Amino acid sequence: MAEPASSGEERSPDPSLDIPQGWLSLLPYVLVPAVGALYIYTLYSGNDPTLKEGVLLGGAVLIGLLLVRQYFAIRETIFSNKKLRHMQQELHANNQALSEANTQLEEQTTQVAAAYEQQRHLNELKDQFLLNVNHELRTPLTEIQGYLELLQVHHEQLDATVQATFIDHAVHGCEELLHLVNDVLDAIRGDVQGKAPQCEVLSVAAVVRQILDLFEPQKRQDYHIDLEIPEALTVRADQQYLTRILLNLLSNAFKYSPPHTSVVVSARLCGTLSNTPTQEADGSSHVRICVQDAGPGISLSDIPFLFEKFVRLKRDLVGQVRGTGLGLYISKQLVEAMGGRIWVESSGIAGEGSRFCFTVTPV
Repeated sequence: MAEPASSGEERSPDPSLDIPQGWLSLLPYVLVPAVGALYIYTLYSGNDPTLKEGVLLGGAVLIGLLLVRQYFAIRETIFSNKKLRHMQQELHANNQALSEANTQLEEQTTQVAAAYEQQRHLNELKDQFLLNVNHELRTPLTEIQGYLELLQVHHEQLDATVQATFIDHAVHGCEELLHLVNDVLDAIRGDVQGKAPQCEVLSVAAVVRQILDLFEPQKRQDYHIDLEIPEALTVRADQQYLTRILLNLLSNAFKYSPPHTSVVVSARLCGTLSNTPTQEADGSSHVRICVQDAGPGISLSDIPFLFEKFVRLKRDLVGQVRGTGLGLYISKQLVEAMGGRIWVESSGIAGEGSRFCFTVTPV
């Protein structure tokens, strides 16, 4: 026999007794047909007018109460709809704000990633720059130290010609070291364009010959140097700037060209329209100076980065060609400081070489 449930145990409600909320709201309207049935009953059961009036009055009161209830139900529905609409608007505004916040977060994430990538690239450039500068500074220092030690130890056994040769090599090492130090300092300060150039009238042919005299005679003899420069061609430029630009370009031409090939230095007066697609009409004439070599050339993908700071081509990082990646950057700053432009023309095919050109103001 089953044990009776204890008095303290709660019984779960019978699901069959549950009435849906919608039916509960319709219960008061069930009284309307009940009142109608009662009124019909009074019509056929007797002639008591008081009972008839009472039934009519009760029915009217019931209908009035139902109308009042319906009125307040409608008002409550309208209020609930307005509240729901307001909540939907707030939810939409919150969604928009969240979407904007997500967009800003994505933009910030992209900016952080770009800043990180830029910082990583700068660190790589810095490390490569320090490595290049360390190697570049040690080379002329070693050359200077070697020749001076030879002179110090063996000066009594060396004749005057050999001593003069050693001194020339040491002086050349000092000049190369000074050139490197100037490039590094200008790149670090970043104020090349901040100094106003001291322009004067210069003969292009004379300046080029002076620069060629700075190179060792043996280096000049290893190449066929062709000068295609009118003797009467003059420009208005800063002599120090022009010297450094041409020295950088000629140094690169000698470094990259195989021995016994031609290095061509040309200069000519050009009109308002240039023959090169990289130049635009500027409404004035200019002198275009070019240095053509017979080296390996420069690929089209490397040309856009060639004049940036510390940039060296990938082939040079593992090759025997020395450099700091500052020569072309400094040259660009100096050319632009004098109001000119610099560019390179190269097919990237080995043997066809490259031609570096820049513009200077004519007299």
